[in-house]
Amino acid sequence: MPVDVAGFFGCEGEGSVRKTRLLDQQAPAKTLRVVTDGRLVVDIAREVVVATGWAGPPITPACGPR
Repeated sequence: MPVDVAGFFGCEGEGSVRKTRLLDQQAPAKTLRVVTDGRLVVDIAREVVVATGWAGPPITPACGPR
């Protein structure tokens, strides 16, 4: 049964569903997909930074733990 996204989300919902289908069909299998609905930007950013390795390894103080 098709979902009436136009009635619920309007044009924005239709575009989102269309883009999701395009990604499903055309994106490489190893493409990271990040769920954003209902999440804080900082949490989304943290997930992306960790997944890409941009954060690097944790920094250890030169003098060691105290």
